[in-house]
Amino acid sequence: MSEETDDGKKFKVEDRRTSHGGKDGSSGETAEVDSGKETPGAPEEREPDAGGSDAPGDRTPRVDFSTFIFSLFSSALIQMGEMPDPVNGKQDQNLEAAKQTIDILDILKEKTKGNLEEEEVQFFENASAELKWKYLNAVKEKR
Repeated sequence: MSEETDDGKKFKVEDRRTSHGGKDGSSGETAEVDSGKETPGAPEEREPDAGGSDAPGDRTPRVDFSTFIFSLFSSALIQMGEMPDPVNGKQDQNLEAAKQTIDILDILKEKTKGNLEEEEVQFFENASAELKWKYLNAVKEKR
C-alpha cells in the first residue's frame, strides 16, 4: 500500500527497530508516509534549543543551574506573599507550598553536592538561607 505525494512520488517506510520483534530486528510493520502534506494538529518540527542564545532580539533567557535555582527562589517568594503573582498580580500567601519549594531546594542541594561550581554553590547557599529566614518570619507573623 503506497500513497502518492503531491508531486507524484511514492515511498514506503519500514520500521526496523529491534524492540519490535523478529530475529533480524524487523517487525514486518510498514507505514505509508506522505511527504507533501503536514499532519493537522501536529507540532512544527524545530531544532532543539539549548536554552536561548545571545542573538539580539532573542528574549529567551539562557537556562542553567543558577537560573533554575532562581526560578525556585522566585516561586517560593511568591508563595510566601513576598512578591505579587505574575499571573493575577495578587500577593497571596501559601506557606505550605513555600515550605515544599524550600524542601525541594534542600533535596537539590544534597543531590548536587560536589557537582557544582563554587559560584553556583554560593548562590544556592544564599538563596536557601534567605528563603528559610523569610519563611520563619512569615510563620511567626501568621501566629
